[in-house]
Amino acid sequence: MIKQRLKKYLAHIRSFAERRTVVWVLRAYAVIFPFVLFLVMEGMNPTSQAGLMAAPFSNLGLIFVSALFIAVAAWVIFSVAGSVFWSYAAVAIILAVGYAVNNIKLLVTGQVFVPTDVLVVREALMMTDGGGITIERTLILRLFIVGLLHLPLIYVKFRPKLKRRIFALPAAAVVFVFMFASRFSVNTVMPALGINPTGSMTVLYRDTGFILGFHAALADHTMCSLWDVEGHMQSLGFFDDLILVERGTPQPSEEPIRPNVIIIMSESFIDPTVIYNLEFSADPISNFRRLSEDHISGNVVVPVYGGGTANTELEFLTGSSIFFFGSAYYIPYTLTDRYFYRDITTAMPWVFRENGYRTVAVHPFTRYFFNRYRVYPRLGFDEYIGREDMIDPIYRGWYVSDESFTDQIIDQILLAEEADESLFLFGISMQAHWQFWDDVYIDFEQGVTAASPYLTNAELETLNPFLQGMYDADKQLGRLIEFVESRDTPTIVAFFGDHLPILGLHADPILARLGFISDQRVWMWDEEDKQKMFQTPYLVWSNFAPTDEDWGTISTYFLGANILRHSGVNLNRYWHYILRLSEEFGALTENHYVDIHGAFYSVHNVRMLPHIQAMEGLHRAKWFGAGAFMEHLSEIIQ
Repeated sequence: MIKQRLKKYLAHIRSFAERRTVVWVLRAYAVIFPFVLFLVMEGMNPTSQAGLMAAPFSNLGLIFVSALFIAVAAWVIFSVAGSVFWSYAAVAIILAVGYAVNNIKLLVTGQVFVPTDVLVVREALMMTDGGGITIERTLILRLFIVGLLHLPLIYVKFRPKLKRRIFALPAAAVVFVFMFASRFSVNTVMPALGINPTGSMTVLYRDTGFILGFHAALADHTMCSLWDVEGHMQSLGFFDDLILVERGTPQPSEEPIRPNVIIIMSESFIDPTVIYNLEFSADPISNFRRLSEDHISGNVVVPVYGGGTANTELEFLTGSSIFFFGSAYYIPYTLTDRYFYRDITTAMPWVFRENGYRTVAVHPFTRYFFNRYRVYPRLGFDEYIGREDMIDPIYRGWYVSDESFTDQIIDQILLAEEADESLFLFGISMQAHWQFWDDVYIDFEQGVTAASPYLTNAELETLNPFLQGMYDADKQLGRLIEFVESRDTPTIVAFFGDHLPILGLHADPILARLGFISDQRVWMWDEEDKQKMFQTPYLVWSNFAPTDEDWGTISTYFLGANILRHSGVNLNRYWHYILRLSEEFGALTENHYVDIHGAFYSVHNVRMLPHIQAMEGLHRAKWFGAGAFMEHLSEIIQ
């Protein structure tokens, strides 16, 4: 009975849809459907509610081009499928996946979904382990509405013969490539719309919408590929020449000491006491604070927040700013064949190797994470110790403890002493990594806790495991310094955080609730918020060198350059020039520019500054190898 009624009901609808007037209305609906689909979909992009969708009538050009993208993509599919409904449905499904992933990533990390995120799916799944993924009801409702809006398209009567569709396919493909996948798009379409793909991706998605934001990020990334290919085409021997220029001629050092240099990039390390409206049962970083009083310390400006450790690491080890890779959300380590198909001989480990050091990397997580097992040899490490190489490591919480991590460092120091070698060691800890569930340290004694009238018990149960991670990292720092002080070997120990943590499941509600930042939504942060959220503390301790230097607030690449200088090793021309640049400004990220006095400014228009142009030329010559930059490189490195 129900089946018969349903058939009868559908027959009435079909009969109604075949009326002449209705046919033309449905065809008109199919024509405007790209606009309808875009506007509904864009409701799933949280950032654009404060940008593009906040003033749609002021952004009609952006909306039109986004709708054109949908229309041309559907045209390509229609040329094969011959169905208006299925053509739009296919495009809608692809967009729905993109919008949904962008929505989820924004809520969890505060960062937008960009093209190269598909390269780190494995890493993302390993970190979340099935948790921390939040799907809002409004997202599901939007997807349901999109499905309903497609239903009238079932009755659109427009099905040209196969020959005509096949003839139209190349035309559709040419239009799509011309508009959205060519130099015309990069050089004409995007500039005409006021799109700058080299700035903040979060701001870009906010102001242009997800479709054009994603497209601009992909186009910017593609242009990097074009530079790389162009470099190969112009000069097959270019890289050999560049390596010679990069290495330069080492000059005899006035300081004969070759100290051990131990670098620790501590996972999510910050000074919790700078957060407002918290009371602590103990000082979470008492050793760091004590050591900072008599040694070099300050704040390092990092390129990422909440994740992307490999980007901070790359800046420090190579002296390159992630800003010039196109976006802070691109992780060059995942593009190994593009950036690391040759030895990066300017990298810090190579400098130490050329000065007679043994170079070791330690990271108590899988060797395959972010392709480090492939990248590290190219950066100049003699040995890489990953989790797989550690014998019965102690776990504290879900990851290898900072205690076992420090054990590895101490073992390497002892091995170097036995072999009468100077040691350069770069280590990345893992214990304090997100996520901070209340049961992380359930089997361990809590060394520090916090209280606040502004937080719920559930939020404190998230905050306290993070504080314990800081407490343990600080404890092991004190232990390492105590060990080094007991030895006669001259040693430098540098310790800094890779980025701030994500405290909670929705970006940072805890920090916003405490008043440390103005809004938990990253895309709503003002300049003061960005200053706070992209800085971590650093300490440079030594048992032999003067300690009255003040390096101030600097970027990770300038931190690396100054540590090299501080160690007294012979530098190549590349690092000499990076040190020269450090006399011009403090830091450059996609979020802000820091001048030589430590003042923060918006990143807009800084590319016009001569020293930034010089650094960009140096970067492109180094990573993309375009022959046009060789002359520029020889001009700026004297």
